[in-house]
Amino acid sequence: MMRAPAAPGSRRPRVPPALTRGGERFEGLAILGEFDDDLGLLLWQTVRNVLLWTRTPPDERAGVFAG
Repeated sequence: MMRAPAAPGSRRPRVPPALTRGGERFEGLAILGEFDDDLGLLLWQTVRNVLLWTRTPPDERAGVFAG
């Protein structure tokens, strides 16, 4: 059975593979492995933002997400 071609702009975004050097992994990789759709990307970005926020000294947090 052949699929009909997708309408332009209807493709779901895909998360690219991790950029690693050797055996390195990045934080949140398990999220992307468990949820391979838009929800997974949203959850991964949220984890990344929370980690950035918590690792930034409190007096420097005002500009973390500015821009």
